[in-house]
Amino acid sequence: MISFVFSCVVRCIQLFYRYTVKMFGCCGKSLIRVNGRNFTIKETIGEGGFSTVYLVEDKKSKSLYAIKETVCHSDGDEKAAVDEARILERFDHPNIVKCVDYGVLGHAGESSHATSKVYLVMPYFPRGSLLKELEKRQKTRSHHSEAFVIATFRKICEGVNAIHSLRPEALAHRDLKPGNIMFDHNFTPIIIDFGSADKAVVNISTGRQARMLEDSAAEKCTMPYRAPELFMSDLSPVIDQQSAGMRILPLIAANATLSPRRTTASKGDSKKHMSDLSPVIDQRTDVWSLGCILYAMCFFESPFDAVVRRGDSVALAVMSGRILIPADSVYSKEVHDLILWLLKTKPEDRPFVDQLLQAVRRMERRASMPI
Repeated sequence: MISFVFSCVVRCIQLFYRYTVKMFGCCGKSLIRVNGRNFTIKETIGEGGFSTVYLVEDKKSKSLYAIKETVCHSDGDEKAAVDEARILERFDHPNIVKCVDYGVLGHAGESSHATSKVYLVMPYFPRGSLLKELEKRQKTRSHHSEAFVIATFRKICEGVNAIHSLRPEALAHRDLKPGNIMFDHNFTPIIIDFGSADKAVVNISTGRQARMLEDSAAEKCTMPYRAPELFMSDLSPVIDQQSAGMRILPLIAANATLSPRRTTASKGDSKKHMSDLSPVIDQRTDVWSLGCILYAMCFFESPFDAVVRRGDSVALAVMSGRILIPADSVYSKEVHDLILWLLKTKPEDRPFVDQLLQAVRRMERRASMPI
C-alpha cells in the first residue's frame, strides 16, 4: 500500500509539472533520440498512468511513429518500462503492437532522487483507438454490423490468445479495454500498452500477496474492465484466527475464487486434475475484460461505466452478476449469450481464450454464410 501511495504522489507531481508547462506556454523538448535515430515530436497523442505518448517523425525517413515516454523514479519503474519493450519484442503477431526500438536515457534511483526516461518506439495508427471509434458512433447511435463486431472481436481474441500462449511462461495483459485497442489502416485491431502485463497464473497463499496484487490492480487495471477477482479486499475479507494472531486467508473476495489449475494432463488424470483446486488468479481475468470489450462494441461502453459515473461501487456491481442487455439491442441472442458467458462472476465459469476463439470462429463462419 505504501508503494501505491508513493506512486500516486509521484503521478500528482508529474501532472502538476505537465499542466504548469501547458498553462504558461513553456517549450519542452522537440527531439527524442533513440539508439542513434532522431525523432521530431509533432504532438502529444496520449497520456496514461506514468507515461506520455507522442506522435513523432523520423528525421531521416520522414516516417511517422508513436513513442511512449515513461518517466522512472526508481530501479523498479525503469525495469518495468524496459520489460514492456522486451515483452513486445517476443511477439510477431498481426494483432499485437510491434516494438520498433527502445532506449533508456539516464538511470533512476530512489536514493539519489535521479530519474530516467524509457522510450518505446511503436508504429503510429492514424485511425485511432476502438474507444474513439465507439465514442464517435455513440453520438449518432450508429452501430457496427454484427458481422463486423464478430470479425473484429475474433481478431482481438487471436491477439490475446498469443499472449496467453507465450512460452516458457504465459502472460496476461491485465488492462484490456477499448482504449488499448488501436486500428490500422485496414481496421485491423492491434492490442497495445503492455505496461500492466504479468505472468498469467498467480498463486495467492497469504494475505500480504493478496493485498500486493490488489494494489497492483488498483494502479494498473482500468476499473470498468477489471475482473471481480482483482478487486480482492474491496469486498469482504475472510479472516482466520490463528494461534499466532490474525491471518487473512486467500482468497479474500466474497466469491472465494478457487480456480482449477489448467494443465495438459491426460484424460485419465482428469479426475485428479479437477480435484486439484488452488487459489489462483489466471488468464481468465483477461477473458472478463474481453466480455466488457464485446459489450462496449455492441452498446458503446462497458456495462460498468455507468456505475463509475454514478460514483457507486464497481466492485459490488461486478460481483452482483447482473449484466443488463439493452432492450433495443440490434444484435442476436447468440451475441448476448456470448457476452454473458464471458462475464461470469466466478472465473471457473468463464472459458479460456482458446475455447472462446472456437465459439467466435463458429459464429463468424455462420455470419458469412449466404442466406
